[in-house]
Amino acid sequence: MSKISFAKYLMLCSSLLLSISLFAQSKATIQKQLDKIVYNDTDLENDKTSNFIIGIAIEDSTHFFQYQLNPNRTISLDENSIFEISDISQSITAMIVFQQQEKGLLSIQDSLALTNRVNGEYKMVNCTIQEILSHRAGFNFRPDGFGEQENDIENPYADYSKEDLLRQFFELPSAPNPKEFIYSHFGYALLEMYLEEKTGRPYTSLVSDLCESLMLKGTFLDLPSSQEQIPGYNRIGNLMPMSNHPSFAASDGLRSNAFDLIQLAKKSWQNPPKWMTDTYGKSWPMPKTFGVNVSHGWFVHKPKRFEDLIIQSGGSSGHRSFLGFCPATKTAVVVLSDTELSQQGLGYLIIKMLNFDWKHPDGRLSKRRKDK
Repeated sequence: MSKISFAKYLMLCSSLLLSISLFAQSKATIQKQLDKIVYNDTDLENDKTSNFIIGIAIEDSTHFFQYQLNPNRTISLDENSIFEISDISQSITAMIVFQQQEKGLLSIQDSLALTNRVNGEYKMVNCTIQEILSHRAGFNFRPDGFGEQENDIENPYADYSKEDLLRQFFELPSAPNPKEFIYSHFGYALLEMYLEEKTGRPYTSLVSDLCESLMLKGTFLDLPSSQEQIPGYNRIGNLMPMSNHPSFAASDGLRSNAFDLIQLAKKSWQNPPKWMTDTYGKSWPMPKTFGVNVSHGWFVHKPKRFEDLIIQSGGSSGHRSFLGFCPATKTAVVVLSDTELSQQGLGYLIIKMLNFDWKHPDGRLSKRRKDK
């Protein structure tokens, strides 16, 4: 090895060691801040039963932190652990809608219309796709008479078929309830059938295309045989069955991991496609909820003097999920938990910490703190 190449080799090694040292220091600093939030600043009801994984993105850096609060569960969580993400499915569905709009297959300004697959009957109702995406179409949370089909309270959608859903749609009045904000799984379930009719493709195929576009390799509707889902537990520690969604997949049925959700969030500041930014680019104030707007599959939190936070969260009978990100400050947080108890408060505290009072490991205050 020549003197010049050897010198370059030493310089490369030194740079690599320095990078590793800075990365470790950065993660250690974040870990310290997280521990304060988890153990001191939150009132977690499930501190004896919950295990969860936290993912954090700061610009180009990504870190994952495991909290194993239940010593009786031996399965370790990491960024590839698969969870039910429930209502975050709506964010995926909204992106699919805008993606198909760019292809010219539909318009969010169209009224919702569906065809009866049995007799060919066609029906249109007086609400737009955009209103359904933003929960402003007046649909109830679930269809009328839903409980008659519900055989398992822990798996409520398992026995509600698309035929049941379509029958309920054709029994609706032409105009839904007065158009106001009503958080509706029913509306998103109808969107699933609308997408299938407009594109001629099953919803699961549309999910696969979107995941390929965003390079999400651990996000599924139907879990492949090569993957296992993390066991989920209710609030008293009983093991819950995996959820099943023959007709409500678009509202509540997807599964993913912390790595994919962080990658999705980071895409918002890494040359995002228009069909992604359009989902949260426009929003409307929610009634009686100061500082929170509803968008297409997301909620937009508008803190005073700070940038908008894009947030969605959800829960099944055994899992909880939170995803929040701020494209303007290039920060994101995901929290995935193996119990049904909410982690939304924890996730929100972390994203606020990163943006409102975060001090960077290199000593720089965040830009927004400087501007205050």
